Formats: sequence, structure tokens, C-alpha cells
Amino acid sequence: MPAAPRSLMPPPPSATGATASQTGLSSNADSQHSLRQLVRTQITEYSRLVQSLFSSLDIVADGRPAAHSPADLVKQIVNLDATLMGAVEKIEAHQQQQRKIVQVQQEIEEQNKAIMHVIQTLQSAKDTLDASLEGLEEKKAAVKEAREAEISVNEIISYASRLSNYTSAPPNFDPANATQQFEPPYPREIIMRAGLLNQQHVPAAQLIQLDGDTGPTPAGAAGVPRQTNGHNGLSDHGVEEFEESDDSEPEETSLFGKMHPATGTSHDQQEPEEHDGGGMFDLDLNPDL
Repeated sequence: MPAAPRSLMPPPPSATGATASQTGLSSNADSQHSLRQLVRTQITEYSRLVQSLFSSLDIVADGRPAAHSPADLVKQIVNLDATLMGAVEKIEAHQQQQRKIVQVQQEIEEQNKAIMHVIQTLQSAKDTLDASLEGLEEKKAAVKEAREAEISVNEIISYASRLSNYTSAPPNFDPANATQQFEPPYPREIIMRAGLLNQQHVPAAQLIQLDGDTGPTPAGAAGVPRQTNGHNGLSDHGVEEFEESDDSEPEETSLFGKMHPATGTSHDQQEPEEHDGGGMFDLDLNPDL
């Protein structure tokens, strides 16, 4: 019996490896047994069996004996066709899985875009917060210092009551009369600046002279409060206010006591001490008497 034709023999391993290298479709260590390579091999075998069947039919038609009868070749082709159908079903399942993989990849890409958008939003918010918190330590230190230097409300009210003579309008006060003089029931800014509460935080060199001059203003001068009947009070023109009763006229006073209505001299029990400066505190308006 003659040897079987080479076309009916399975391809050698070297040929299979060459085919796999040409296709370049091996995806893992067992690339020779991959589905694509298996289908390719089966299709090649199917084509070879069909060619052998046609050759066998030609030989039989010429009246010569064939190496393989056409019936055997047809049986091999039918078996190989069944194998190919199974491979086709596997390929279809593989394609369905591939479509799912592609869909998942698209969803992952969309999720990545959404994540990138969130990251960009967070970065923008971080930049905004960094800009808002710039210099936070200095602000916190300033707030802490302000809280530590906070003055109680009672102290402010007590200080204001010492600076202001009145807490309400006079009984016969007419707001429509523009010529009527009055003093507001709250300490004015110039009085507040002249007080110790302001001077303890401001150096003497930086004090603002309220009447236009520089340097500290002596007590009793215009624009500076002086103790009068338990209150430090000034009129709008800087003149010391006196508390008047309904049935008596105000008495003139000096720095050292009551003054005589005729001579203008002081008749206090204690004479003032002499100071350097040529009697700068001598308020006697008529020294010849």
C-alpha cells in the first residue's frame, strides 16, 4: 500500500510554530492552543481534505485505485466540519465576551472622565481655600490679641459716664431751635481721645492735639475735661460747665477754690504753692486791690 500523501499528514510542529509567528496572535504562554490558532489549523485541514477528495474522485474516474477512498475522505470532512462548528460557537461566545469587555472599557473611560472632573473641581476648591486662608496665622494672632485686649462693657460705660455730663436732653429742650446750645449725652471723640483709656495705647509723641497745637494739653485748658461736681464736662466751646440750681447763681471758682465776686481773688483756706514759671497759676484778675 503506497504511503499516504503528505497533504493528509498533520503539519509538523515547526510549521505550526511558523504559522503562529506569522499571525502574531498568541496572547499567552499556551498560544499554540489558542482558539484562533486552533480554528486556523482546522480550516487548513478542512481545505486539505477537500482537495484530497477532489483528487481521489479524479483518480477513481480514471479507473485507477486511490490511496484513500472518497467515502473515507467525506467521513473525515464531516467530522472536521462538526469540530469547526464547535469552534465557531466558541468564537461567537468569545466575540460576545469581547463586546462586553469593550463596553466595560467605555464605561471605565467615562468614569475616568468623571473622576478627572471631580479632581479638577477639588483642585479648584483647594486653590480657592488656599487663597482664602492666606495670612491666616497673622489674622488669628490679631484676633487673639484683640480678644486679650478686650475691654468689658461695664468699664466702657463707667468711662463714658465720667466723660459725659448728661444722659438725656434738658427738660425744656427744643430740637427746632438751632441757636440753643446743648451737649450730647455721649462722650465726643475729642474727649475720648483725651482720656487715659486712649493714651495708654498711643505713645505721647503720636497723640493728636485736639485744639490744633502739638504736645500734651494741661488740665483745665480749652477742650480738655476737668473735674466739676463729680463729672468731667465740657461745653461745645471747651468752657467748663457748672451745675446750677433753680434759686442760686453759679459761683466763680478758680483752680484753688471759690473766687471773691468783687476782687476776683481766691479765698480758699489753703494758699497755693509757688511754682516755677512766674506765677502761671495766679488767676487774680485785679492784683492792685
